[in-house]
Amino acid sequence: MADALRLPFADQSLSVLIATLGDPYNAPRFWQEVARVLVPKGIVIFTTPSYAWSSTFRRPEKEEQHVADFEIRDGRHIIVPSFIYPESEQIAILAAHGLVVQETKCVTINQLQEGGVSSKLRDARRGEIVTGYWASKS
Repeated sequence: MADALRLPFADQSLSVLIATLGDPYNAPRFWQEVARVLVPKGIVIFTTPSYAWSSTFRRPEKEEQHVADFEIRDGRHIIVPSFIYPESEQIAILAAHGLVVQETKCVTINQLQEGGVSSKLRDARRGEIVTGYWASKS
Protein backbone atom coordinates (compact mmCIF):
# COMPACT_ATOMS: atom_id res chain seq x y z
CA MET A 1 0.00 0.00 0.00
CA ALA A 2 1.30 3.46 -0.86
CA ASP A 3 0.25 7.07 -1.24
CA ALA A 4 -1.11 7.16 -4.78
CA LEU A 5 0.04 10.75 -5.21
CA ARG A 6 3.63 9.97 -4.10
CA LEU A 7 4.44 6.46 -5.27
CA PRO A 8 7.48 5.05 -3.44
CA PHE A 9 9.15 3.72 -6.59
CA ALA A 10 12.09 4.93 -8.65
CA ASP A 11 11.53 6.49 -12.05
CA GLN A 12 10.82 3.91 -14.75
CA SER A 13 10.99 1.01 -12.30
CA LEU A 14 7.64 -0.76 -12.81
CA SER A 15 6.47 -2.88 -15.71
CA VAL A 16 2.91 -3.16 -14.40
CA LEU A 17 0.88 -0.99 -12.06
CA ILE A 18 -2.60 -2.03 -10.91
CA ALA A 19 -4.96 0.48 -9.32
CA THR A 20 -8.41 -0.80 -8.38
CA LEU A 21 -11.37 1.45 -7.69
CA GLY A 22 -9.04 4.39 -8.14
CA ASP A 23 -11.64 7.16 -8.20
CA PRO A 24 -10.41 8.81 -4.95
CA TYR A 25 -7.02 9.56 -6.58
CA ASN A 26 -8.00 9.77 -10.27
CA ALA A 27 -6.40 13.20 -10.64
CA PRO A 28 -3.50 14.66 -12.64
CA ARG A 29 -0.94 14.12 -9.85
CA PHE A 30 -1.68 10.38 -9.78
CA TRP A 31 -1.34 10.06 -13.55
CA GLN A 32 1.96 11.99 -13.44
CA GLU A 33 3.19 9.45 -10.90
CA VAL A 34 2.04 6.53 -13.06
CA ALA A 35 3.88 7.94 -16.07
CA ARG A 36 6.98 8.53 -13.92
CA VAL A 37 7.24 5.01 -12.47
CA LEU A 38 6.31 2.97 -15.54
CA VAL A 39 9.01 1.75 -17.89
CA PRO A 40 8.48 2.51 -21.60
CA LYS A 41 5.70 0.20 -22.82
CA GLY A 42 4.79 -0.48 -19.17
CA ILE A 43 1.17 -1.36 -18.41
CA VAL A 44 -1.35 0.22 -16.07
CA ILE A 45 -4.61 -1.50 -15.21
CA PHE A 46 -7.01 0.98 -13.64
CA THR A 47 -10.59 0.45 -12.51
CA THR A 48 -13.19 2.90 -11.35
CA PRO A 49 -16.89 2.70 -10.62
CA SER A 50 -18.79 3.22 -13.85
CA TYR A 51 -19.84 6.76 -14.59
CA ALA A 52 -23.50 5.75 -15.02
CA TRP A 53 -23.68 3.82 -11.74
CA SER A 54 -21.71 6.35 -9.70
CA SER A 55 -23.92 9.20 -10.89
CA THR A 56 -26.68 7.77 -8.72
CA PHE A 57 -24.59 8.64 -5.63
CA ARG A 58 -23.84 12.22 -6.56
CA ARG A 59 -25.72 15.31 -5.54
CA PRO A 60 -25.94 17.75 -8.46
CA GLU A 61 -24.56 20.60 -6.35
CA LYS A 62 -21.53 18.47 -5.37
CA GLU A 63 -20.68 17.24 -8.89
CA GLU A 64 -17.98 19.83 -9.51
CA GLN A 65 -16.39 19.07 -6.15
CA HIS A 66 -15.78 15.46 -7.18
CA VAL A 67 -17.37 13.80 -4.23
CA ALA A 68 -19.78 10.93 -3.76
CA ASP A 69 -22.45 10.75 -1.08
CA PHE A 70 -23.06 7.32 0.42
CA GLU A 71 -25.73 6.49 2.95
CA ILE A 72 -24.56 3.84 5.38
CA ARG A 73 -26.74 1.33 7.22
CA ASP A 74 -27.42 3.56 10.22
CA GLY A 75 -28.75 6.33 7.96
CA ARG A 76 -25.72 8.61 8.20
CA HIS A 77 -24.16 9.99 5.05
CA ILE A 78 -20.49 9.79 4.21
CA ILE A 79 -18.97 12.16 1.66
CA VAL A 80 -15.87 10.75 -0.05
CA PRO A 81 -13.59 12.01 -2.86
CA SER A 82 -14.49 10.50 -6.19
CA PHE A 83 -13.14 11.52 -9.58
CA ILE A 84 -15.18 9.58 -12.12
CA TYR A 85 -15.49 10.59 -15.74
CA PRO A 86 -17.30 9.31 -18.82
CA GLU A 87 -15.13 6.78 -20.68
CA SER A 88 -14.07 9.22 -23.43
CA GLU A 89 -12.91 11.80 -20.86
CA GLN A 90 -11.03 9.18 -18.84
CA ILE A 91 -9.22 8.02 -21.98
CA ALA A 92 -8.28 11.65 -22.73
CA ILE A 93 -6.90 12.06 -19.18
CA LEU A 94 -4.66 9.03 -19.63
CA ALA A 95 -3.56 10.24 -23.07
CA ALA A 96 -2.60 13.62 -21.60
CA HIS A 97 -0.09 11.74 -19.43
CA GLY A 98 1.48 9.68 -22.20
CA LEU A 99 -0.67 6.59 -21.75
CA VAL A 100 -2.43 4.83 -24.60
CA VAL A 101 -5.59 2.95 -23.72
CA GLN A 102 -5.43 -0.46 -25.33
CA GLU A 103 -8.76 -1.75 -24.06
CA THR A 104 -11.67 -0.90 -21.79
CA LYS A 105 -13.99 -3.38 -20.15
CA CYS A 106 -17.12 -2.95 -18.08
CA VAL A 107 -18.37 -5.26 -15.37
CA THR A 108 -22.13 -5.45 -15.35
CA ILE A 109 -24.47 -6.25 -12.52
CA ASN A 110 -25.43 -9.48 -14.32
CA GLN A 111 -21.83 -10.74 -14.17
CA LEU A 112 -21.85 -10.75 -10.36
CA GLN A 113 -23.27 -13.56 -8.28
CA GLU A 114 -26.52 -12.51 -6.61
CA GLY A 115 -25.62 -13.76 -3.15
CA GLY A 116 -22.68 -11.40 -2.60
CA VAL A 117 -24.10 -8.27 -4.19
CA SER A 118 -24.90 -5.24 -2.03
CA SER A 119 -28.27 -3.56 -2.35
CA LYS A 120 -26.57 -0.50 -3.87
CA LEU A 121 -25.41 -2.65 -6.74
CA ARG A 122 -28.70 -4.53 -7.12
CA ASP A 123 -30.50 -1.20 -7.34
CA ALA A 124 -28.20 0.06 -10.09
CA ARG A 125 -30.08 1.98 -12.74
CA ARG A 126 -27.85 0.64 -15.49
CA GLY A 127 -26.08 -2.64 -15.85
CA GLU A 128 -22.48 -1.33 -15.83
CA ILE A 129 -21.00 -0.90 -12.37
CA VAL A 130 -17.20 -0.92 -12.86
CA THR A 131 -15.10 0.23 -15.80
CA GLY A 132 -11.55 -1.03 -16.32
CA TYR A 133 -8.82 0.50 -18.46
CA TRP A 134 -5.78 -1.33 -19.80
CA ALA A 135 -3.20 1.22 -20.96
CA SER A 136 0.44 1.30 -21.88
CA LYS A 137 3.05 4.00 -21.59
CA SER A 138 3.97 5.35 -25.02
